[in-house]
Amino acid sequence: MKYGQATEKQKTFIREYVSSGDALESARAAGYSDRSLPSLRAEASRLKRRHASQIADELRLNIINSAPRALAILRDLALNADSEHVRMKASMDILDRAGFQPVKRQEVVHASCSVEEVEAELEGLVGKDLSELLLGKKKKKVVN
Repeated sequence: MKYGQATEKQKTFIREYVSSGDALESARAAGYSDRSLPSLRAEASRLKRRHASQIADELRLNIINSAPRALAILRDLALNADSEHVRMKASMDILDRAGFQPVKRQEVVHASCSVEEVEAELEGLVGKDLSELLLGKKKKKVVN
């Protein structure tokens, strides 16, 4: 990870902060003086502001590195969880992250056709004999 002009203490702070999320403890772990709690808090806050882009880069890298393990856990849940709800949610999460999102809205179109029009369309699609068979107008011949 690139830290630019950061000192070793600052680099340690960034790594600790990304790992724990606790700026105060990260400043302590990096070796910043904790003579007084308010001054340590102020220093931790300054470090977060000054190194925000490095912290964001390190977080992105951590997320990228964690993705394969997270996918393996989701896959295991989708296949092996006892709860059907958990299996379904894990499967939906995998599909969602792969770009297969559910349809948010559906348009229902009701065609107003007569029975004769529907029968004529069916006949046009499958032919006269098969359409009569499908509509029950003709009995199927059994050959022995």
